[in-house]
Amino acid sequence: MKCDETWPRCANCVTVGRRCVFPLSADPDLLSTPMRPDENLVGSSGATTPNADTSSGSSSGRSPAVISAPDLTHLTIGDNISGQLESDVAINMVHMKLLIHFSLRMAIPELDEHLIELGTRLTVKTGAEVPYLLHEALSLSARHLSMTVSEKSSEYLNLAVQLQNRAILLFNSEKVRVDETTCVPMILFSSILGRHLCMDALAFRIPDLGPFLDCYVNFVRVHRGVKVIVNRSWPLLKDSELCPLVAWGMGLGRLRSRGNDCDGILRLLDSYEDISPDCLEACHRAIEFVQIAVDDLQVRMFTRGKHLYQIVFSWSLLVPEAFSEMLVQRKPVAIAILAHYAALLHLARDQWQIGDSGAYLLNVISKYLGSEWDEWLAWPRSIVLSEDMEVDIPLRPSIPV
Repeated sequence: MKCDETWPRCANCVTVGRRCVFPLSADPDLLSTPMRPDENLVGSSGATTPNADTSSGSSSGRSPAVISAPDLTHLTIGDNISGQLESDVAINMVHMKLLIHFSLRMAIPELDEHLIELGTRLTVKTGAEVPYLLHEALSLSARHLSMTVSEKSSEYLNLAVQLQNRAILLFNSEKVRVDETTCVPMILFSSILGRHLCMDALAFRIPDLGPFLDCYVNFVRVHRGVKVIVNRSWPLLKDSELCPLVAWGMGLGRLRSRGNDCDGILRLLDSYEDISPDCLEACHRAIEFVQIAVDDLQVRMFTRGKHLYQIVFSWSLLVPEAFSEMLVQRKPVAIAILAHYAALLHLARDQWQIGDSGAYLLNVISKYLGSEWDEWLAWPRSIVLSEDMEVDIPLRPSIPV
């Protein structure tokens, strides 16, 4: 059951007898400006993802950008929310530690070093004036510490969830409209949040595929809402401090595959009869980006895995919406293609945000599809099982440290 995001404690959480993780306990010192009583907050219970808007020019009359609050209950552990720190001074000191620890590398590890330094500086400087951006930066920092400080893993993980929910709450409450003054913080916030949401979805650990797909599709829905914000802001960035970062990330959608690693599933797909032309095209496009990522490994000494990591984190946005709908409908052919994405995750497992998620995902997909789909899963199994002959995934609500 999701938190229904009402103050001071939601009815759903009261009903099931758990501590509510959505609102921060009316803490006025949480490095943010207080919300006005008349602000209409939009969350997961009532928000809808806006349609993509890629138009440029004035934002006059355009509706404010809105992000649906993600369901992150699979990440929270117990009742010890953010360590239950006892004083405002202790809380502020924790946040200062998170701020010092923050680096844009946590969100975009494939960035060139000078761009990481530029982006980190710009995020901290802009976040000092924009609370929703600062909260998301602190949330990502806490997420990283949950992986690196084992004795406080659960405390940092709960704090990361708390801060992320607060960041989205602040963003929606400000009813931000895209213009020259808001585009930089909106792009930084959306980019960091999009990567953060991806790693949260990949952290899901349940022995059945169904709950994972529910979690993943929810992430895709929210992530597409984030993409709307990026599209709206794009035309205003060419003269901003963010321009070098924007230029670095352009062109991914125009890449074309060269290798033959996915030829096997393409042949099976083209001979598959129970599929509409639109869905067939969506599946082809999803496989195309898997192959592009694998191609990147062949030239990794030149690209440092840039396209592999970009596609791992952005695959949900690169593939057509029709493919995501096939996952919602539990279409076996789409799930078999998702197994190829699991192979990409495994190839990128050196990144802390990804870890063993590829092996986990392939494991639950194999159990779900059964032996009749073995031929479809041959390539991803060759990638994952060639190095990990026994896949032993700890089924925990958080990413294992």
